[in-house]
Amino acid sequence: MGKAVSELIRVYGDPILSRPAAAVSRFDATLRRLVERMLRVQSEADAIGLAAVQVGVPQDVFTVDEGQIYRRGKTDVLINAVLVAMEGEETDEEGCLSFPKVFLHVVRPRRVAVTACDLEGNTIEREAKGMLARVYSHEIDHLQGRLMIDRVDSRARARAVKRMREVHTARKT
Repeated sequence: MGKAVSELIRVYGDPILSRPAAAVSRFDATLRRLVERMLRVQSEADAIGLAAVQVGVPQDVFTVDEGQIYRRGKTDVLINAVLVAMEGEETDEEGCLSFPKVFLHVVRPRRVAVTACDLEGNTIEREAKGMLARVYSHEIDHLQGRLMIDRVDSRARARAVKRMREVHTARKT
């Protein structure tokens, strides 16, 4: 791959993370190469989910490794995903590759229903609860230009921003 995974992932402060991603309109070899790259990065980072914006590509694509949640889970790719239903709420600790070593208690829906496209452009539907619902919600937030710090109170946000300043300082040395 060349670069270390940590160098491939965009972190807080990068403007791409604050902008909505563009819808995918071409389901072609370029999209498949992006997804292959995302899956490699996700695997090397040992992450449950990864949005294309996190690797610097402003397209509405995310990947999920359900195997990190369920024993027989699969890897899934969702393109142009939309949350069509949400039910309940739960607060749990959440991390993010774009916020290394930052963990926040974030309120997310307990259950979600999502429509999206697969790699061929076919419409797919997913329903999820618990941790998988949290992952879907987190990744869709990324693709809409929202970050986990946008969902916490001002004190938690200030602590996360302070930690990210330390990360940026450490990366420069």
